[in-house]
Amino acid sequence: VSSLSHLLGKPLLKVAVWSISSVTCLGNALVLWGRFTAKDENRVLSILIKNLA
Repeated sequence: VSSLSHLLGKPLLKVAVWSISSVTCLGNALVLWGRFTAKDENRVLSILIKNLA
């Protein structure tokens, strides 16, 4: 029977989830940094990308 405590029972699954989430957070941070520092003339696109990140 599956339970919440066994959802990520295997160490390989834990490492994979942590790795993917870390890379995702780093990527979003880089996008936000790039959008805040870039002098982009297309404000609508810039706002949309910031909201998605």
